[in-house]
Amino acid sequence: MSNRGWNQRVSARCRCALGFTLDQACALGSSAHDFLTAIASAADVVFDVLVAAEFYRAGDRQFFSASLAIFCVAQATYAFIFTATYASHRGVLARLAIFVCVLPFSQLIPLVLWVEAKHFPWLQRAMRCCGLKPSSHLQERVEDSLWLAMRQKCRSHAGFLAEALVEAIPQCALQTVHAVSMES
Repeated sequence: MSNRGWNQRVSARCRCALGFTLDQACALGSSAHDFLTAIASAADVVFDVLVAAEFYRAGDRQFFSASLAIFCVAQATYAFIFTATYASHRGVLARLAIFVCVLPFSQLIPLVLWVEAKHFPWLQRAMRCCGLKPSSHLQERVEDSLWLAMRQKCRSHAGFLAEALVEAIPQCALQTVHAVSMES
């Protein structure tokens, strides 16, 4: 029995039970996952700032400094990712200028990467107007649609993955150390 026949039968059952096809259900699930990931990313920034402020108010200057350092490293990492992704074709001075310009807004870059991966025409025009190269130029001609979908998902979530590695995990470790040190 081929996968195609199985997919058609499952798709027909899903259409009957849920009112839409399996492909539509998968697309809806993927969009819901993306949206929840973006919300969690935005909330993470807010909570990191609140935790740092709490360290400061409590007089835990070392923990405040460590939290601030993590935040600064994350800022620089996001600005680097943005510059490397969208301005790699530019000269060194232009890349440096772009890095400095996006640095104050770096916490938004995981969201920008996600939105940009949707290839909205208005955003692509705006990026080209700013001398940046949108990721749409990376479109691949791959026969395997699953592989292409996985690559696109990885590309759109690169900022969230970077956020986990350079900000969320270190902040979690810092907060755990703080909680343990408060108990002793």
